Amino acid sequence: MAKLNVREQAIAYVTRLYSGELTAREESQIRRWREEQPEHELEWQTALQAYDFTAMLYHPHHKKTTKAARHDWLTWLATAASVSAVSLLVLLQSISPTVIPQSGHVPVAVIATEQMQTALQKTSDDNEFRITERQQPLTSGVWHFETAVGEVSNILLADGSTLSLNTQSALTVAFSAGQRLVTLSRGEVFFDVAKDANRPFIIDTGERQIKVIGTKFNVRKLPHETLLKIAVLEGKVAVKNLVKPLQATEVEAVQALLAGDIAAFSEQNEVIQQNQPQQVSQAQTWRQGIMRFDNESLDNVVEEFNRYRTRKITIIDEQVKNYRISGVFHLADGEAILSALEATLPIRVAVVAEQINISNR
Repeated sequence: MAKLNVREQAIAYVTRLYSGELTAREESQIRRWREEQPEHELEWQTALQAYDFTAMLYHPHHKKTTKAARHDWLTWLATAASVSAVSLLVLLQSISPTVIPQSGHVPVAVIATEQMQTALQKTSDDNEFRITERQQPLTSGVWHFETAVGEVSNILLADGSTLSLNTQSALTVAFSAGQRLVTLSRGEVFFDVAKDANRPFIIDTGERQIKVIGTKFNVRKLPHETLLKIAVLEGKVAVKNLVKPLQATEVEAVQALLAGDIAAFSEQNEVIQQNQPQQVSQAQTWRQGIMRFDNESLDNVVEEFNRYRTRKITIIDEQVKNYRISGVFHLADGEAILSALEATLPIRVAVVAEQINISNR
């Protein structure tokens, strides 16, 4: 077999990730490949984005059409992606993966084209995810925006900036002749700020002030999390501490974040990770209704899913919390996510009144 070039290798690896059959050894191999050269990581991210939006599958043009080739995992995956949503769930439930409890890593992925998502939306009893559009009508004044559970709202501001509010988020926009001020009360917001050198764009989170002219970045401030998280996709942002009082001899410190940087701030300290394009990209996939996990614990995965649900998921077995998951999930799939987890992990999903319980099988 001819050796794959970098782009072909990246697409093959991404396809394997989405197959739901990725092993721990393969995941380590992919991680090492991505770290070998910057070009590898760039092609990996490009392939991820393409797959997220098109669910296209890769078939090497040089691969011989042998009987074995027709029945390899790529052919199986192409079949799975072409069937209806109901058939896809049947295929997922028929998988018998090797599961290593507690410390083991079990990759999971749900593949859904737009047609599959539509079908799943019609059949799900607990599908609350939706994307809405709003607009700020005037160039000056004060407006309050808030999203409900499961709602992602794209708001076009009068200056041309766009705010994408994640589920259960709330903020106030105040535009004047001298500045553009956003006060973030809670939640998660992706900012795509239009450039205006005469009116800086300022985000007040209560503990920190973020100041920009024109850039794209994600800000996360959740009630149950102690950290303020910022991920910069493009441009540059300046972050100032509003809580810590300055001493007489101190100079006000401003932390600068560049494209590819991720920062986590608490009242006591700050953690900056530079040149993390993968994490920055992953931090804002919720805008398209996509959740991507890389060797994440089931406990954390369930916590993220619950942000979009009124009927919450509860893990009642401590052992189950430690199962590890890698995969891509579409929030519009509703209960199909639970079906995929139950089919792939050694867990049992039970509906009790208005609660969904997960226990060991």
